[in-house]
Amino acid sequence: MSTALTPHSVDSYLLVASGFIAALLLRRLVDGPSAQERIDANLPAFPPGLPFIGNVHQVAGRRPELQFTEWSKTLGPIFTVKMGVKRWIVLNSIDIVKDLIVDRGNIYSSRDLPEVLLNVLFRGDMGAPMPFMSYGDRWRQIRRIGEFRTQHFVLFIQQLSRSNLSEYSPSVILMHTAHSALTKAKINNYQPIIDIRSNFMLKSLYEASCSSPENVVAPVAIFDFYTVSTMFAVIFGVDIKPNDERIKRGNEVTQEATRLIGLPEQLMEFFPLLKNMPIKTAKLAAAIRSKTEAFWGEQYAGVKKRVQEGTAGECVLREVIAAQPKERLGDLQQSHIGSILNSAGSETTSITIQWMCAILAHYPEIQEKAFAEIEQVVGLDRLPTENDEENLPYIQCIILETLRYRAPAPVAIPHATSKDDTYRGYFIPKGTTVVINIHAIHNDPKRYPNPKLFNPERHMNYVRSTNNKITPEFSERPHLAFSTGRRVCVGINMAERVLFIGIAKFLSCFRIQFPTDEFGSPVPIEIEKPKVGNGTTCIPRPYEVKLVPRHNGVGKLVGSEF
Repeated sequence: MSTALTPHSVDSYLLVASGFIAALLLRRLVDGPSAQERIDANLPAFPPGLPFIGNVHQVAGRRPELQFTEWSKTLGPIFTVKMGVKRWIVLNSIDIVKDLIVDRGNIYSSRDLPEVLLNVLFRGDMGAPMPFMSYGDRWRQIRRIGEFRTQHFVLFIQQLSRSNLSEYSPSVILMHTAHSALTKAKINNYQPIIDIRSNFMLKSLYEASCSSPENVVAPVAIFDFYTVSTMFAVIFGVDIKPNDERIKRGNEVTQEATRLIGLPEQLMEFFPLLKNMPIKTAKLAAAIRSKTEAFWGEQYAGVKKRVQEGTAGECVLREVIAAQPKERLGDLQQSHIGSILNSAGSETTSITIQWMCAILAHYPEIQEKAFAEIEQVVGLDRLPTENDEENLPYIQCIILETLRYRAPAPVAIPHATSKDDTYRGYFIPKGTTVVINIHAIHNDPKRYPNPKLFNPERHMNYVRSTNNKITPEFSERPHLAFSTGRRVCVGINMAERVLFIGIAKFLSCFRIQFPTDEFGSPVPIEIEKPKVGNGTTCIPRPYEVKLVPRHNGVGKLVGSEF
């Protein structure tokens, strides 16, 4: 979930704000330069904007990463945008991201959330999921203990139960579990789940292809189900079916929560006077919170019941329930872990697979090279496994290039400074919002020659280095799709495993082609104009694709009797 601006109609809200502008202009003439204007003089350069509104009208209602990237061509890799009373510093180069987000992470790792999101939906910072929590002692506790190995978790909880529990917030304990559940070692325990769900994806695609006279498939729903069903099984230990009502309800609560990071709520942050207007945002947020907590609470209650009955299979929430100190965490707090991990692991993973399929339809030569690698390493009588990953470097490169070429979220969740700082002669005050423009970094021609070309081989040196346990320089990282620094995505290990298994198996079974029209002419898939999804995620526009089985044994491999 991203807190950057989403496409909404902004005219009505800007008209409300315009009523205050005349009075502010008059006050400006009387009082002279304000304290904010004196601060602005020491910030990175600004693009042209309107008085008091600043650049809101230029960023809102469209994909902000495109506007940011365009401004970076004239203003340079770091600049400031005026969002009403707020200032956003936008980072457009990997070097500046390293300087600030990584090397000065103690300053640039906080969050600047809309008030209604923090205080109503999250019940204050104590209840905020870690990706949205303000940086400070509590966040550092979580991150530090989150680095423990999973086998230390029970010992840690036992120590807590014998200590002064007031020293630890529920968020600390919850998020330790989240980190522990998503280490690479722990994910190996969930590999059978990933295999079952990925094989079901292949079977669904194969049968859909064979059912069509032209092998034409609408694959997005199948990709979605692969990632959602995997995360439900890992988190809750349940096997959901494609038409399960929980999928629909989960999507609904996620989309409704996304409404709270839309333009109306952010405009109240940009123009505080709007908070006095009769806009029932807090009431809406409370209603959405109730619906969200009810849904995830039901999923948690099912796990708790199975734990009490002794029938719960291995899953994340079983560990949470078994390990918590007596009466330390309530049911509501424990259920939060499900929503946190589900958000971290399902949507962006599905989006990446959707993009991979759509993009590779344009590049048959890349498909053939990938299949040749799989055929040589794996053969045709079995499917790729996690043990094949280091021997399939070209498949790894395809995944990395997909994440670069079409990052699921082209603007990272904004950071904020926790204290004043100076950088390159600029003064950056405490509380300044800092935005990583992933789109600009991923399309930097100095880092990626011909960035508009989908070229997996550009990552081969990186893959070979990491496979040989060599740690490349930060500047050599192939992408920032999972963000970076102290706010790197908690679900990165799970996402990478689900992506590799799903994509390697998919490419071992199918050749991807454009469908054809009534005249037999190919119908290309649109990949240049993404659709904006939840928040500012960029997803492919709905498409169909022709999936041709690679060989006669595919049906047997995927367990289909079709």
